[in-house]
Amino acid sequence: ASLETKYLSDIIRELALSLSEGYMLHVRSAALHSVLLAVSKVYQRPDAFSSHEDAPLPFDECVPAMMDLIQQDLFGVASEMKETQDIQRRVIKEAVGVKSYDTLEIVCRNILFKPSLASVRSNSAKSA
Repeated sequence: ASLETKYLSDIIRELALSLSEGYMLHVRSAALHSVLLAVSKVYQRPDAFSSHEDAPLPFDECVPAMMDLIQQDLFGVASEMKETQDIQRRVIKEAVGVKSYDTLEIVCRNILFKPSLASVRSNSAKSA
């Protein structure tokens, strides 16, 4: 079975709400990595020249929420826990290592880089 990008925002929201403290922060990071890895195997990034400005991009719309979770894992409480609780790290499999760097790489490989509509509008207003 494969994951579709239309469910990605719901999955990320549920990860953020249900796995929000203690050891669950490590599980959340590992789960986000696993979900994005599964999605990246079936997701085809649209071509920048063929996509319409108004067309919704489900993966790209989830990037702010994904980045929030990644930043929390890299710089937040989960990072502090990984540095201070060496004994617990051996018990919780998900606490070993940092998957957020790999997760960030998956996000970067799948995002469509194109100028935002706001910057295009501001440039056209200046030239008018």
